[in-house]
Amino acid sequence: MREHTEYEAALAKGKRRQEAGLTAEAVDYDADTDKVVITMAGGWDLRVERRRIDELSDVTPLELAELSLSPAGTTIELPRHDVYISLEGMLTALVPAEVLARLFARRGGRSVSVAKAESSRSNGLKGGRPKKVMGKV
Repeated sequence: MREHTEYEAALAKGKRRQEAGLTAEAVDYDADTDKVVITMAGGWDLRVERRRIDELSDVTPLELAELSLSPAGTTIELPRHDVYISLEGMLTALVPAEVLARLFARRGGRSVSVAKAESSRSNGLKGGRPKKVMGKV
C-alpha cells in the first residue's frame, strides 16, 4: 500500500511540475547566434546566450550539437562533459531574485480561492479593509 501512495504522490508532483511549465520538449544549440534554444512544454522558447551558462562556456560549438534533455524534460544534459543543468536552477541563476519575487507575488495576488472569497465577504460585512492608522506599528 505504501508503494502505491508513493507512486500516486510522484505522479501528482510530475503533473504539478508539468503544469508549472518547468519542463522542456527540446533543446538545441544555434551556432549562428551562439545561443542555447530551449523549447518549453507550454509552447514557448527560451534562448540563452551560451556565455551566460557557465557549464557550457568551455564546450565547443560542435560538441554543443550533442545537447539533450533528461527523460522528464527538466534537465539539460551533455554526458560527455558530465554536464547536467536543471532548468529551474538555470532560470533562477539568470533572472534576478527581485524580479522572480515580484512575479510570484503578483501571481499570488491574483489567485482566487474559497478562503480568499470568504475572507473578502467577511471583511466587507465589517465595513471593508481597516484604515491605516499613522504612527501605529
